[in-house]
Amino acid sequence: MSRTLTNRFGSLIFKVNQGRLEAMTAAFTVRVSDETASKLTQIAEKLDRSRAYMAAEAIEAFVEQQEWQLAEIEAGLAEADRGEFASAEDVAKVVGKYVKSARQP
Repeated sequence: MSRTLTNRFGSLIFKVNQGRLEAMTAAFTVRVSDETASKLTQIAEKLDRSRAYMAAEAIEAFVEQQEWQLAEIEAGLAEADRGEFASAEDVAKVVGKYVKSARQP
């Protein structure tokens, strides 16, 4: 029997395989400035977490944000390739909702 546990980002954390618990993590070294390391240490202490935990959380959040942004860009490019653009009238309506004319008092 195989079961898995994922974190809030959907990343695999643990895998139970034939009754054995296997952690699914990768370790690597990241170099940051002394100032950044010091700030990370201060934040970790305030949150009662380890620096490694805080760094992992930051990396996971960054990766999730980048994946989302790149997917949105790719979707937009695919729409453009299909010729799916807003008309000038559609754009003017949206802009008109948020931008007042310079001629209005």
